[in-house]
Amino acid sequence: ASWDELCLAVPPFDAVVISPGPGWPDRARDFGVCKEAIDRCEVPLLGVCLGHQGLGLAYGGEVIHAPGGVMHGRLSPLLFNVADDVAGSKSKSDSTSDSSAHSGGHSGGGAGLFRGLEPGLEVVRYHSLVVAPDSLPDSLERIAWTAEGDVMALRHKSRPQ
Repeated sequence: ASWDELCLAVPPFDAVVISPGPGWPDRARDFGVCKEAIDRCEVPLLGVCLGHQGLGLAYGGEVIHAPGGVMHGRLSPLLFNVADDVAGSKSKSDSTSDSSAHSGGHSGGGAGLFRGLEPGLEVVRYHSLVVAPDSLPDSLERIAWTAEGDVMALRHKSRPQ
């Protein structure tokens, strides 16, 4: 189905989630209508795993094999900015991979997608691809990462994605 067909087939919706799936986001047979959804969606859009990689690719990022290899079932601390960091600014926590620096000396917790969570939270990873951190276009902002620098979450700076 096309994006137009999906929009006609379901009642009005207020958000879209592009979920995990096997494959590569640059392969139409793997990503289906998801690229069109990213391009045309006017409501908040969350990409999980393949959807996250598709967001990076759609705006000019490069999707590569995870530098650490296949990450199926591996634990990693998730690092992100704290709630009082100004959105879109490069904070102290954005410039270091030391997890102790990510709390900014307080326990304010995360903002937005990470509201109520503390930086350094151990998460289970299940992926074999990542968006190359050095390939992020100006329109995307890295909002979560691993100590090794793998991009774990990104946000579009002007669209609700």
